[in-house]
Amino acid sequence: MRRAVWMLGFVALVACGGSEDTSTTATTVVDDPAPDTTATTAVPTTTTTSPTGLEALEPFPDPPDPGSGEGSGQTLVWAVTPGRVVGVDVEGGTVVAESAVPSIDDADVGFGSVWLVSCEEGVVLRLDDRDLAEVGRWETGGCPTAIAATEGGAFVLDVEAQAVLGIDGALPGAEPVVVVDAVGAVAFDAGSPIVFATPGDPLATVSLVEATPFGPGETIWETQLNGEPLAAFVHHSPFGPAFYVLFQPPGDVPPFVAVLDPADGTILDSWDPAPGEIAAFLVSEDLLVLGDAAQGVRVFDTETDEEVLVPAPDLEDIAAVQPIGGETTLAVAAGDAVHVVTTGAEEVDVVDLGANVAHVVAADPPPVCPDREAELLRQDLLERIDGDGHAIAVFADEIDSRVETWRRVADQAERDGDVEEADRIRAALDAIEELFGQLSVLELGLGSLADTIGRTCDVDELAALTPEVDDQLSGMTGIVEEIVAIGFDTVALGG
Repeated sequence: MRRAVWMLGFVALVACGGSEDTSTTATTVVDDPAPDTTATTAVPTTTTTSPTGLEALEPFPDPPDPGSGEGSGQTLVWAVTPGRVVGVDVEGGTVVAESAVPSIDDADVGFGSVWLVSCEEGVVLRLDDRDLAEVGRWETGGCPTAIAATEGGAFVLDVEAQAVLGIDGALPGAEPVVVVDAVGAVAFDAGSPIVFATPGDPLATVSLVEATPFGPGETIWETQLNGEPLAAFVHHSPFGPAFYVLFQPPGDVPPFVAVLDPADGTILDSWDPAPGEIAAFLVSEDLLVLGDAAQGVRVFDTETDEEVLVPAPDLEDIAAVQPIGGETTLAVAAGDAVHVVTTGAEEVDVVDLGANVAHVVAADPPPVCPDREAELLRQDLLERIDGDGHAIAVFADEIDSRVETWRRVADQAERDGDVEEADRIRAALDAIEELFGQLSVLELGLGSLADTIGRTCDVDELAALTPEVDDQLSGMTGIVEEIVAIGFDTVALGG
């Protein structure tokens, strides 16, 4: 239920437990009282004082002061199976979250969210990347088939509108804007700049567009290549973006990979990996990865163009490949499972999901900054976000776990004739729901900051982002403190 509510049960016990003799004054709270029971709803006969900070909250977890968070400790990927999306802890081999979804054509993750598109429903969905709760929905009016997260929202390829659309992540339900009128675009990747390819006869056009999801983009260059574009990929690194396009030339010539100059689109390098039916195409660090339906997972060194040895499991029906936790480990969607493949390793870990896995996505592992000062600053910021942000989120989720209990307590009070008490509890819970809405906005903002920090090695930019991280964490802690104060007021006599 969270995005909206809380944990009053613990607060009641804390507020009433200060006296040694609680047999006649303490409220008894049952974790899961049935609505038709006669649970006691009497309030204490002594008043309590609202706390001034999280430290007053025994037996709650320790307050999330800077440096106290322990982080999530999980390596997560998000997999799409028919009718659902699941969060998978690939190290533990367990499903940690799941949500029902319509038929999904593509997925991406970034900036604190999992993004999905459904051509069947004509919608774009944004889910919180921690619990997969829906936090945004947009109708494109057409057939969205591909999506890429970017700062502030997402880019969507709609084949019916024949355009790349921009989704403003802060405005759920708002009408998407046309970023690129890309008639016939069949392949693209985003993050700004966007690279996309439009087939032609006989030459295909590859374009680079500098854009945000809030309005029309600006074309930087266009170039033409002989063949049908199969896939495009923007690889972001500390040294700037690099552009890769997979082409199928006319006739019996095998597909080739072209590496394009970011300045003008000329071909810097190309090679023929002799692929079969391509199910996945991506670049991570110095590796180019192909999910080949016929030959399995194939990895190439982008410096030498040579194939890198990877385990050769008999993987069939490869649908997607995604790097996780660095350049040497891959999550592969194949059949009914997510397979964790590591270059040079003998074994492959398998997480069976019991249904065909169509997509698998994960947050891009941040590249290592060549500047040590920048790398230390960036790691410090990311550790604070993961540690402190996670601690606050866990704390808030524990609060949320008690909300339904207290709603039932209010219902019971009303049945017992104490309407005033019932109204008082409900008013507090309504106020807490509003605060949880504010907390959700800050959590999404913190996720967006983490993604931005992970993409830069500029010391000045990282220094400028530091107070933004401080403000987000401080704001989240302040909201939880307000929720706690409301909880104490609720259980205090005359509060």
